[in-house]
Amino acid sequence: MKDGFAFFDWSRKQLEYIHRLEHLPEDARFNDGKVDPQGRFWAGTMSGWAENHLYCLDPDHSLHIMLDEVRISNGIGWSPDSKVMYYTDTPTLRIDRFNFDPESGEISNRRLFAQIPEGDGHPDGLTVDSEGCVWIALWDGWKVVKFAPDCRPYSFVRMPFSTAYKAAWVRFDS
Repeated sequence: MKDGFAFFDWSRKQLEYIHRLEHLPEDARFNDGKVDPQGRFWAGTMSGWAENHLYCLDPDHSLHIMLDEVRISNGIGWSPDSKVMYYTDTPTLRIDRFNFDPESGEISNRRLFAQIPEGDGHPDGLTVDSEGCVWIALWDGWKVVKFAPDCRPYSFVRMPFSTAYKAAWVRFDS
């Protein structure tokens, strides 16, 4: 949800909040989220003027702030062995990696994984494939970049649109 975590009961068409974050500024909203291999849901916020956060919702519904001082929380993913978490804070043009403890969900040792050159677009959503390669969609970059696990840009796919959300409007013919 824009302002928290909720369940939606389709049969009753009812929304039930697990955590409603009433302290969020009016322009704030959740942006991107993903479930880690152990079933925790990670999601972060974005807003124009406020400090944002990366949150982790545990299966028992406890909520934790995992990162402060986030500008636009975006792509997140885990290495195939679940020992590394990748994370994008879009305006920084960085993809960072953390040591990840799969049992506790704790993150540590934040460091640069990849820096997107100014003018090449902004790192947006990401995913990690079964070989450990990290795929990053570049907002206003007209491409998706594939990085090898050792941080080398491996390849890229040019897209017929500047931003990832426009993909829904493009027809691909085989």
